[in-house]
Amino acid sequence: MQPLLLLMAFLLAPKAQAVKIIGGHEVKPHSRPYMAFLRIRISDRKRCGGFLVREDFVLTAAHCWGRSITVILGAHNIKKRERTQQVIPVKTAIRHPNYHPKVNDIMLLQLQRKATLTAAVSLLRLPRRGEQVKPGMVCRVAGWGRLDLNTSTATLHEVELEIQEDKQCVSCYRRRYNRATEICVGDPGKSQSTFKARDIRDRVLWTLEPMNKSPGLLFKIVRGLCLNTRNTSSSDLGRPLGKMQPLLLLLVFLLPPSRLLGEIIGGQEARPHSRPYMAFLVIQSPGRVSTCGGFLVREDFVMTAAHCWGRTINVILGAHNIRRQERTQQRLSVLRAIRHPGYSEQRLLNDIMLLQLENRARRNRFVRPVALPQSQIRLSPGSLCTVAGWGLVSQHRRTDTLQDVQLRVQRDQECSRRFEPFNGQTQICVGNRREQKSAFLGDSGGPMVCNNVAQGIVSYGSNNGTPPGVFTRVSSFLSWINRTMRRFTQQGNQTETPYD
Repeated sequence: MQPLLLLMAFLLAPKAQAVKIIGGHEVKPHSRPYMAFLRIRISDRKRCGGFLVREDFVLTAAHCWGRSITVILGAHNIKKRERTQQVIPVKTAIRHPNYHPKVNDIMLLQLQRKATLTAAVSLLRLPRRGEQVKPGMVCRVAGWGRLDLNTSTATLHEVELEIQEDKQCVSCYRRRYNRATEICVGDPGKSQSTFKARDIRDRVLWTLEPMNKSPGLLFKIVRGLCLNTRNTSSSDLGRPLGKMQPLLLLLVFLLPPSRLLGEIIGGQEARPHSRPYMAFLVIQSPGRVSTCGGFLVREDFVMTAAHCWGRTINVILGAHNIRRQERTQQRLSVLRAIRHPGYSEQRLLNDIMLLQLENRARRNRFVRPVALPQSQIRLSPGSLCTVAGWGLVSQHRRTDTLQDVQLRVQRDQECSRRFEPFNGQTQICVGNRREQKSAFLGDSGGPMVCNNVAQGIVSYGSNNGTPPGVFTRVSSFLSWINRTMRRFTQQGNQTETPYD
Protein backbone atom coordinates (compact mmCIF):
# COMPACT_ATOMS: atom_id res chain seq x y z
CA MET A 1 0.00 0.00 0.00
CA GLN A 2 1.26 3.46 -0.81
CA PRO A 3 -0.84 6.41 0.40
CA LEU A 4 -0.53 9.51 -1.74
CA LEU A 5 -1.08 13.19 -1.09
CA LEU A 6 -2.76 15.64 -3.53
CA LEU A 7 -1.76 17.92 -5.49
CA MET A 8 0.91 19.01 -8.01
CA ALA A 9 1.40 21.47 -10.80
CA PHE A 10 5.12 22.14 -11.18
CA LEU A 11 6.08 25.14 -13.27
CA LEU A 12 9.20 24.52 -15.28
CA ALA A 13 9.59 27.55 -17.51
CA PRO A 14 13.05 28.09 -18.99
CA LYS A 15 14.29 31.66 -18.52
CA ALA A 16 11.42 32.33 -16.21
CA GLN A 17 10.38 30.39 -13.15
CA ALA A 18 11.81 26.95 -12.35
CA VAL A 19 10.80 24.47 -9.69
CA LYS A 20 13.64 22.35 -8.45
CA ILE A 21 14.12 19.17 -6.42
CA ILE A 22 16.97 19.66 -3.92
CA GLY A 23 18.41 16.84 -1.83
CA GLY A 24 16.25 14.24 -3.56
CA HIS A 25 16.79 11.28 -5.87
CA GLU A 26 15.59 9.76 -9.12
CA VAL A 27 12.40 7.73 -8.69
CA LYS A 28 11.92 4.15 -9.85
CA PRO A 29 10.75 4.47 -13.47
CA HIS A 30 6.96 4.65 -13.81
CA SER A 31 6.37 4.32 -10.07
CA ARG A 32 4.29 7.54 -10.21
CA PRO A 33 1.98 6.56 -13.11
CA TYR A 34 -0.39 9.53 -12.67
CA MET A 35 2.33 12.10 -13.38
CA ALA A 36 1.78 14.32 -16.42
CA PHE A 37 4.32 16.45 -18.22
CA LEU A 38 2.89 19.48 -20.05
CA ARG A 39 4.36 21.20 -23.10
CA ILE A 40 2.83 24.66 -23.41
CA ARG A 41 2.97 27.12 -26.27
CA ILE A 42 2.21 30.81 -25.74
CA SER A 43 4.51 33.06 -27.74
CA ASP A 44 7.42 31.15 -26.30
CA ARG A 45 7.51 27.67 -24.81
CA LYS A 46 7.24 26.61 -21.22
CA ARG A 47 6.69 23.38 -19.32
CA CYS A 48 4.59 22.40 -16.33
CA GLY A 49 3.64 19.32 -14.38
CA GLY A 50 0.20 17.93 -13.68
CA PHE A 51 -1.54 14.67 -12.87
CA LEU A 52 -4.24 12.45 -14.32
CA VAL A 53 -7.51 12.53 -12.35
CA ARG A 54 -9.74 10.89 -14.97
CA GLU A 55 -8.99 9.24 -18.28
CA ASP A 56 -9.90 12.49 -20.06
CA PHE A 57 -8.83 15.12 -17.48
CA VAL A 58 -5.49 16.34 -16.10
CA LEU A 59 -5.27 18.72 -13.14
CA THR A 60 -2.61 21.44 -13.06
CA ALA A 61 -2.07 25.10 -12.10
CA ALA A 62 -4.00 27.94 -13.74
CA HIS A 63 -0.79 29.84 -14.46
CA CYS A 64 0.22 26.94 -16.73
CA TRP A 65 -2.33 28.13 -19.28
CA GLY A 66 -1.28 28.47 -22.92
CA ARG A 67 -2.78 28.68 -26.37
CA SER A 68 -1.68 25.14 -27.12
CA ILE A 69 -0.96 22.44 -24.52
CA THR A 70 0.20 18.87 -25.08
CA VAL A 71 0.19 16.29 -22.28
CA ILE A 72 2.73 13.46 -22.00
CA LEU A 73 1.65 10.57 -19.77
CA GLY A 74 3.63 7.46 -18.83
CA ALA A 75 6.99 9.25 -18.99
CA HIS A 76 10.11 8.77 -16.90
CA ASN A 77 12.71 10.42 -19.12
CA ILE A 78 11.03 13.34 -20.89
CA LYS A 79 13.90 13.61 -23.39
CA LYS A 80 13.27 10.14 -24.77
CA ARG A 81 10.39 8.60 -26.71
CA GLU A 82 9.65 5.78 -24.31
CA ARG A 83 7.21 3.10 -25.47
CA THR A 84 5.16 3.72 -22.31
CA GLN A 85 4.46 7.34 -23.23
CA GLN A 86 1.09 8.61 -24.42
CA VAL A 87 1.13 12.03 -26.07
CA ILE A 88 -2.31 13.66 -26.08
CA PRO A 89 -3.24 17.24 -27.10
CA VAL A 90 -5.51 19.27 -24.82
CA LYS A 91 -8.99 20.02 -26.13
CA THR A 92 -10.03 22.62 -23.53
CA ALA A 93 -8.10 24.36 -20.74
CA ILE A 94 -10.52 25.38 -17.95
CA ARG A 95 -9.06 27.80 -15.42
CA HIS A 96 -10.82 28.47 -12.12
CA PRO A 97 -13.25 31.34 -12.76
CA ASN A 98 -11.77 33.34 -9.87
CA TYR A 99 -8.15 32.73 -10.81
CA HIS A 100 -5.82 35.60 -10.05
CA PRO A 101 -2.03 35.42 -9.69
CA LYS A 102 -1.40 33.75 -6.29
CA VAL A 103 -5.12 32.93 -5.80
CA ASN A 104 -7.27 29.99 -7.04
CA ASP A 105 -4.29 28.73 -9.06
CA ILE A 106 -5.95 25.60 -10.46
CA MET A 107 -6.93 24.42 -13.94
CA LEU A 108 -8.50 21.36 -15.56
CA LEU A 109 -7.26 20.16 -18.93
CA GLN A 110 -9.78 18.20 -20.98
CA LEU A 111 -7.88 15.83 -23.28
CA GLN A 112 -8.80 15.37 -26.93
CA ARG A 113 -9.07 11.63 -26.30
CA LYS A 114 -9.12 9.40 -23.25
CA ALA A 115 -5.84 8.08 -21.93
CA THR A 116 -5.31 4.32 -22.01
CA LEU A 117 -4.82 3.07 -18.46
CA THR A 118 -1.74 0.86 -18.17
CA ALA A 119 0.93 -0.01 -15.63
CA ALA A 120 2.67 3.26 -16.58
CA VAL A 121 -0.48 5.43 -16.78
CA SER A 122 -3.08 5.49 -14.02
CA LEU A 123 -5.27 7.92 -12.09
CA LEU A 124 -4.58 9.81 -8.87
CA ARG A 125 -7.64 9.85 -6.63
CA LEU A 126 -8.85 13.24 -5.43
CA PRO A 127 -9.27 13.70 -1.65
CA ARG A 128 -12.33 13.01 0.40
CA ARG A 129 -13.73 15.76 2.57
CA GLY A 130 -12.11 15.93 5.98
CA GLU A 131 -8.88 14.13 5.11
CA GLN A 132 -5.94 16.16 6.40
CA VAL A 133 -2.19 16.16 6.75
CA LYS A 134 -0.66 16.99 10.13
CA PRO A 135 2.66 18.52 11.24
CA GLY A 136 5.39 15.90 11.45
CA MET A 137 4.12 13.79 8.57
CA VAL A 138 6.82 13.01 6.00
CA CYS A 139 5.76 13.17 2.38
CA ARG A 140 7.37 13.13 -1.04
CA VAL A 141 7.44 15.74 -3.75
CA ALA A 142 8.10 14.72 -7.35
CA GLY A 143 8.93 16.60 -10.53
CA TRP A 144 11.15 17.02 -13.55
CA GLY A 145 12.69 20.27 -12.31
CA ARG A 146 16.34 21.18 -12.01
CA LEU A 147 18.45 19.73 -9.21
CA ASP A 148 20.18 23.07 -8.62
CA LEU A 149 20.69 26.33 -10.48
CA ASN A 150 23.11 24.71 -12.92
CA THR A 151 22.00 21.08 -13.15
CA SER A 152 18.99 19.96 -15.17
CA THR A 153 17.44 16.51 -15.17
CA ALA A 154 15.32 14.77 -17.77
CA THR A 155 14.18 12.01 -15.39
CA LEU A 156 11.54 12.20 -12.68
CA HIS A 157 12.97 13.04 -9.25
CA GLU A 158 11.45 13.20 -5.78
CA VAL A 159 12.37 14.38 -2.30
CA GLU A 160 11.03 13.71 1.20
CA LEU A 161 9.66 16.75 3.04
CA GLU A 162 8.05 17.16 6.43
CA ILE A 163 4.81 19.01 7.13
CA GLN A 164 5.47 21.96 9.45
CA GLU A 165 3.39 23.91 11.94
CA ASP A 166 1.62 26.89 10.39
CA LYS A 167 3.68 29.26 12.53
CA GLN A 168 6.84 28.31 10.59
CA CYS A 169 5.42 29.91 7.43
CA VAL A 170 3.62 32.69 9.26
CA SER A 171 7.00 33.86 10.57
CA CYS A 172 8.53 33.72 7.07
CA TYR A 173 5.68 35.12 5.00
CA ARG A 174 3.85 37.26 7.55
CA ARG A 175 0.59 38.36 5.96
CA ARG A 176 1.09 36.31 2.78
CA TYR A 177 0.50 32.91 4.39
CA ASN A 178 -3.11 31.68 4.70
CA ARG A 179 -3.65 28.90 7.26
CA ALA A 180 -7.05 28.00 5.79
CA THR A 181 -5.86 27.26 2.25
CA GLU A 182 -2.13 26.55 2.45
CA ILE A 183 0.23 24.08 4.07
CA CYS A 184 3.71 24.80 5.42
CA VAL A 185 6.16 22.21 4.11
CA GLY A 186 9.90 21.59 4.52
CA ASP A 187 12.19 21.49 7.55
CA PRO A 188 14.28 24.72 7.58
CA GLY A 189 17.11 22.73 9.16
CA LYS A 190 17.51 20.43 6.16
CA SER A 191 18.88 21.09 2.68
CA GLN A 192 15.93 19.43 1.01
CA SER A 193 13.19 21.20 -0.86
CA THR A 194 11.49 22.06 -4.06
CA PHE A 195 11.92 25.72 -4.82
CA LYS A 196 11.49 28.49 -7.32
CA ALA A 197 14.74 30.15 -8.13
CA ARG A 198 13.12 33.46 -7.20
CA ASP A 199 12.32 32.46 -3.60
CA ILE A 200 14.25 29.54 -2.15
CA ARG A 201 12.30 29.73 1.10
CA ASP A 202 8.93 28.98 -0.46
CA ARG A 203 7.44 25.82 1.05
CA VAL A 204 3.78 26.69 0.56
CA LEU A 205 1.37 24.42 -1.31
CA TRP A 206 -2.33 24.28 -2.00
CA THR A 207 -4.65 21.28 -2.01
CA LEU A 208 -8.01 21.35 -3.65
CA GLU A 209 -11.19 19.32 -3.66
CA PRO A 210 -13.70 19.12 -6.52
CA MET A 211 -17.26 20.10 -5.68
CA ASN A 212 -18.59 17.76 -8.39
CA LYS A 213 -17.32 15.61 -11.24
CA SER A 214 -18.74 17.47 -14.20
CA PRO A 215 -16.37 18.59 -17.00
CA GLY A 216 -16.70 22.23 -16.00
CA LEU A 217 -16.24 21.56 -12.31
CA LEU A 218 -15.39 24.28 -9.81
CA PHE A 219 -13.06 23.80 -6.87
CA LYS A 220 -13.14 24.46 -3.18
CA ILE A 221 -9.77 25.16 -1.56
CA VAL A 222 -9.25 23.03 1.54
CA ARG A 223 -6.39 21.98 3.80
CA GLY A 224 -3.83 19.35 2.75
CA LEU A 225 -5.33 15.93 2.20
CA CYS A 226 -3.91 12.41 2.26
CA LEU A 227 -5.37 10.03 -0.27
CA ASN A 228 -4.84 6.58 -1.63
CA THR A 229 -4.72 5.03 -5.09
CA ARG A 230 -5.71 1.63 -3.72
CA ASN A 231 -8.53 0.44 -1.50
CA THR A 232 -7.03 1.16 1.91
CA SER A 233 -8.81 2.06 5.11
CA SER A 234 -8.93 5.59 6.43
CA SER A 235 -6.95 4.47 9.46
CA ASP A 236 -3.93 4.04 7.21
CA LEU A 237 -4.01 7.71 6.22
CA GLY A 238 -1.70 10.25 7.79
CA ARG A 239 0.70 7.96 9.61
CA PRO A 240 4.27 9.25 9.95
CA LEU A 241 7.09 7.79 7.89
CA GLY A 242 8.48 4.64 9.50
CA LYS A 243 5.07 3.16 10.34
CA MET A 244 3.93 3.01 6.75
CA GLN A 245 4.98 3.74 3.19
CA PRO A 246 6.02 7.38 2.60
CA LEU A 247 3.42 9.81 1.40
CA LEU A 248 3.69 11.61 -1.90
CA LEU A 249 3.21 15.35 -1.81
CA LEU A 250 1.98 17.12 -4.92
CA LEU A 251 2.56 20.86 -5.06
CA VAL A 252 1.09 23.97 -6.57
CA PHE A 253 3.52 26.86 -6.39
CA LEU A 254 2.13 30.31 -5.76
CA LEU A 255 4.04 32.87 -7.69
CA PRO A 256 2.66 32.60 -11.00
CA PRO A 257 2.90 34.32 -13.86
CA SER A 258 6.20 33.22 -14.20
CA ARG A 259 8.63 36.03 -14.59
CA LEU A 260 7.70 38.61 -11.96
CA LEU A 261 10.54 40.68 -10.53
CA GLY A 262 11.08 42.31 -7.24
CA GLU A 263 14.34 41.96 -5.36
CA ILE A 264 17.04 44.67 -5.23
CA ILE A 265 20.35 42.82 -5.63
CA GLY A 266 23.74 44.50 -5.36
CA GLY A 267 22.30 47.80 -4.16
CA GLN A 268 22.25 49.68 -0.87
CA GLU A 269 19.84 51.34 1.52
CA ALA A 270 18.52 54.55 0.04
CA ARG A 271 18.98 57.82 1.93
CA PRO A 272 15.71 58.21 3.90
CA HIS A 273 13.05 60.08 1.88
CA SER A 274 15.45 60.83 -0.96
CA ARG A 275 12.90 59.28 -3.34
CA PRO A 276 9.67 61.01 -2.27
CA TYR A 277 7.71 59.60 -5.22
CA MET A 278 8.02 55.99 -4.00
CA ALA A 279 4.81 54.16 -3.12
CA PHE A 280 4.39 50.88 -1.24
CA LEU A 281 1.26 48.93 -2.25
CA VAL A 282 -0.62 46.48 -0.01
CA ILE A 283 -2.84 44.35 -2.26
CA GLN A 284 -5.71 42.22 -0.97
CA SER A 285 -7.36 39.47 -2.97
CA PRO A 286 -9.49 36.57 -1.70
CA GLY A 287 -7.34 34.61 0.75
CA ARG A 288 -4.18 36.52 -0.08
CA VAL A 289 -2.29 39.68 0.81
CA SER A 290 0.65 40.70 -1.40
CA THR A 291 2.80 43.77 -1.94
CA CYS A 292 4.24 45.75 -4.86
CA GLY A 293 6.07 48.95 -5.54
CA GLY A 294 4.74 51.97 -7.35
CA PHE A 295 5.35 55.70 -7.78
CA LEU A 296 3.35 58.90 -7.48
CA VAL A 297 2.85 60.64 -10.84
CA ARG A 298 0.20 63.14 -9.72
CA GLU A 299 -1.31 63.98 -6.32
CA ASP A 300 -4.22 61.64 -7.13
CA PHE A 301 -2.53 58.94 -9.26
CA VAL A 302 0.08 56.24 -8.60
CA MET A 303 1.64 54.22 -11.42
CA THR A 304 2.60 50.54 -11.08
CA ALA A 305 2.64 47.24 -13.01
CA ALA A 306 -0.63 45.72 -14.25
CA HIS A 307 0.25 42.38 -12.67
CA CYS A 308 0.00 44.13 -9.25
CA TRP A 309 -3.78 44.26 -9.60
CA GLY A 310 -6.00 43.13 -6.70
CA ARG A 311 -9.52 43.45 -5.32
CA THR A 312 -8.44 46.08 -2.76
CA ILE A 313 -5.26 48.16 -2.86
CA ASN A 314 -3.91 50.55 -0.24
CA VAL A 315 -0.98 52.88 -0.88
CA ILE A 316 1.66 54.08 1.58
CA LEU A 317 3.51 57.23 0.56
CA GLY A 318 6.36 59.00 2.36
CA ALA A 319 7.78 55.78 3.80
CA HIS A 320 11.35 54.69 4.40
CA ASN A 321 10.79 51.79 6.81
CA ILE A 322 7.49 50.20 5.83
CA ARG A 323 7.27 48.26 9.11
CA ARG A 324 7.11 51.44 11.15
CA GLN A 325 4.39 54.06 11.49
CA GLU A 326 6.61 56.97 10.47
CA ARG A 327 5.14 60.46 10.89
CA THR A 328 6.04 61.17 7.26
CA GLN A 329 3.78 58.42 5.94
CA GLN A 330 0.46 58.98 4.18
CA ARG A 331 -1.83 55.95 3.88
CA LEU A 332 -4.42 56.21 1.12
CA SER A 333 -7.02 53.88 -0.36
CA VAL A 334 -7.29 53.25 -4.10
CA LEU A 335 -10.54 54.29 -5.74
CA ARG A 336 -9.83 52.74 -9.14
CA ALA A 337 -7.21 50.35 -10.48
CA ILE A 338 -7.00 50.89 -14.24
CA ARG A 339 -4.95 48.33 -16.13
CA HIS A 340 -3.87 48.99 -19.70
CA PRO A 341 -6.53 47.45 -21.99
CA GLY A 342 -3.84 45.57 -23.91
CA TYR A 343 -2.28 43.95 -20.82
CA SER A 344 -1.38 40.29 -21.40
CA GLU A 345 -1.21 38.24 -18.21
CA GLN A 346 0.55 35.34 -19.94
CA ARG A 347 3.16 37.35 -21.84
CA LEU A 348 3.37 40.32 -19.44
CA LEU A 349 3.07 42.79 -22.30
CA ASN A 350 1.66 46.29 -21.65
CA ASP A 351 2.38 45.66 -17.97
CA ILE A 352 1.26 49.07 -16.72
CA MET A 353 -1.54 50.24 -14.41
CA LEU A 354 -2.77 53.54 -12.97
CA LEU A 355 -4.20 53.73 -9.45
CA GLN A 356 -6.58 56.61 -8.79
CA LEU A 357 -6.45 57.52 -5.09
CA GLU A 358 -9.60 58.18 -3.06
CA ASN A 359 -7.97 61.32 -1.63
CA ARG A 360 -5.24 63.48 -3.05
CA ALA A 361 -1.83 63.08 -1.48
CA ARG A 362 -0.49 66.04 0.48
CA ARG A 363 2.59 67.25 -1.34
CA ASN A 364 5.60 67.97 0.91
CA ARG A 365 9.31 67.17 0.99
CA PHE A 366 8.55 63.52 1.84
CA VAL A 367 5.78 63.01 -0.75
CA ARG A 368 6.16 64.43 -4.23
CA PRO A 369 5.34 63.17 -7.77
CA VAL A 370 8.09 62.12 -10.17
CA ALA A 371 8.23 63.51 -13.69
CA LEU A 372 7.13 61.40 -16.64
CA PRO A 373 8.84 61.49 -20.07
CA GLN A 374 7.75 64.34 -22.30
CA SER A 375 8.18 62.44 -25.55
CA GLN A 376 8.76 58.97 -26.95
CA ILE A 377 12.48 59.55 -27.43
CA ARG A 378 14.18 56.24 -26.54
CA LEU A 379 16.83 55.87 -23.86
CA SER A 380 20.26 55.13 -25.31
CA PRO A 381 22.03 51.89 -24.34
CA GLY A 382 24.48 52.69 -21.57
CA SER A 383 22.17 55.20 -19.86
CA LEU A 384 22.54 54.94 -16.07
CA CYS A 385 19.29 54.78 -14.11
CA THR A 386 18.18 54.01 -10.55
CA VAL A 387 15.70 51.34 -9.43
CA ALA A 388 14.32 51.37 -5.88
CA GLY A 389 12.09 49.13 -3.80
CA TRP A 390 11.39 47.28 -0.58
CA GLY A 391 12.00 43.76 -1.97
CA LEU A 392 14.44 41.12 -0.78
CA VAL A 393 18.15 41.95 -0.72
CA SER A 394 19.13 38.28 -1.20
CA GLN A 395 17.32 34.96 -1.45
CA HIS A 396 17.48 34.64 2.34
CA ARG A 397 17.24 38.18 3.70
CA ARG A 398 14.43 40.70 3.71
CA THR A 399 14.66 44.42 4.31
CA ASP A 400 12.11 46.83 5.72
CA THR A 401 13.91 49.93 4.45
CA LEU A 402 13.95 51.31 0.92
CA GLN A 403 16.85 50.01 -1.17
CA ASP A 404 18.15 51.31 -4.50
CA VAL A 405 20.58 50.20 -7.17
CA GLN A 406 22.05 51.80 -10.30
CA LEU A 407 21.53 49.85 -13.52
CA ARG A 408 22.48 50.50 -17.15
CA VAL A 409 20.14 50.31 -20.10
CA GLN A 410 21.14 47.52 -22.52
CA ARG A 411 20.63 46.92 -26.21
CA ASP A 412 17.32 45.24 -27.05
CA GLN A 413 19.17 42.17 -28.32
CA GLU A 414 20.35 41.36 -24.80
CA CYS A 415 16.74 40.69 -23.80
CA SER A 416 15.21 39.55 -27.09
CA ARG A 417 17.51 36.51 -27.24
CA ARG A 418 16.79 35.72 -23.59
CA PHE A 419 13.05 36.44 -23.34
CA GLU A 420 11.04 35.49 -26.41
CA PRO A 421 8.07 37.79 -25.60
CA PHE A 422 10.38 40.83 -25.31
CA ASN A 423 9.16 43.83 -27.30
CA GLY A 424 11.63 46.69 -27.68
CA GLN A 425 8.88 49.14 -28.64
CA THR A 426 7.14 48.91 -25.27
CA GLN A 427 9.84 47.42 -23.02
CA ILE A 428 13.37 48.32 -21.91
CA CYS A 429 16.23 45.88 -21.36
CA VAL A 430 18.06 46.87 -18.15
CA GLY A 431 21.07 45.55 -16.24
CA ASN A 432 24.56 44.48 -17.30
CA ARG A 433 24.78 40.67 -17.33
CA ARG A 434 28.39 40.90 -16.12
CA GLU A 435 27.34 42.66 -12.91
CA GLN A 436 25.53 41.16 -9.93
CA LYS A 437 23.04 44.01 -9.75
CA SER A 438 19.36 43.81 -10.58
CA ALA A 439 15.77 44.04 -9.44
CA PHE A 440 14.22 40.68 -8.62
CA LEU A 441 11.50 39.50 -6.15
CA GLY A 442 9.36 42.02 -4.29
CA ASP A 443 9.71 45.28 -6.26
CA SER A 444 7.27 44.69 -9.11
CA GLY A 445 5.72 47.95 -10.22
CA GLY A 446 8.53 50.15 -8.90
CA PRO A 447 10.08 52.90 -11.04
CA MET A 448 13.28 53.09 -13.02
CA VAL A 449 14.31 56.74 -12.80
CA CYS A 450 16.81 58.28 -15.23
CA ASN A 451 17.81 61.93 -14.80
CA ASN A 452 14.84 62.46 -12.44
CA VAL A 453 12.35 61.07 -14.97
CA ALA A 454 10.43 57.79 -14.52
CA GLN A 455 11.32 55.94 -17.70
CA GLY A 456 10.50 52.33 -16.71
CA ILE A 457 8.39 50.06 -14.49
CA VAL A 458 9.76 46.83 -12.96
CA SER A 459 8.09 43.97 -14.87
CA TYR A 460 9.96 40.65 -15.21
CA GLY A 461 13.33 38.92 -15.50
CA SER A 462 15.22 35.63 -15.32
CA ASN A 463 14.46 32.85 -12.89
CA ASN A 464 17.61 33.33 -10.79
CA GLY A 465 17.76 37.12 -10.71
CA THR A 466 20.70 37.52 -13.06
CA PRO A 467 20.53 40.64 -15.25
CA PRO A 468 19.26 41.87 -17.59
CA GLY A 469 15.62 42.34 -16.65
CA VAL A 470 12.63 43.70 -18.54
CA PHE A 471 10.95 47.02 -17.65
CA THR A 472 7.79 48.54 -19.14
CA ARG A 473 8.73 51.56 -21.28
CA VAL A 474 6.67 54.44 -19.84
CA SER A 475 7.18 56.74 -22.85
CA SER A 476 5.33 54.27 -25.09
CA PHE A 477 2.16 54.77 -23.06
CA LEU A 478 2.07 58.56 -22.67
CA SER A 479 -1.13 59.07 -24.64
CA TRP A 480 -2.92 56.34 -22.68
CA ILE A 481 -1.63 57.73 -19.36
CA ASN A 482 -2.72 61.30 -20.08
CA ARG A 483 -6.06 60.25 -21.55
CA THR A 484 -6.83 57.96 -18.61
CA MET A 485 -5.96 60.49 -15.91
CA ARG A 486 -7.98 63.17 -17.69
CA ARG A 487 -10.98 60.86 -18.13
CA PHE A 488 -11.22 59.66 -14.55
CA THR A 489 -10.55 63.07 -13.08
CA GLN A 490 -13.57 64.39 -15.03
CA GLN A 491 -15.75 61.47 -13.92
CA GLY A 492 -14.92 62.06 -10.28
CA ASN A 493 -16.65 59.60 -7.97
CA GLN A 494 -19.67 58.91 -10.18
CA THR A 495 -18.45 55.57 -11.51
CA GLU A 496 -19.95 52.65 -9.59
CA THR A 497 -17.21 50.14 -10.40
CA PRO A 498 -13.94 51.11 -8.68
CA TYR A 499 -11.76 48.49 -10.42
CA ASP A 500 -11.45 47.64 -14.08
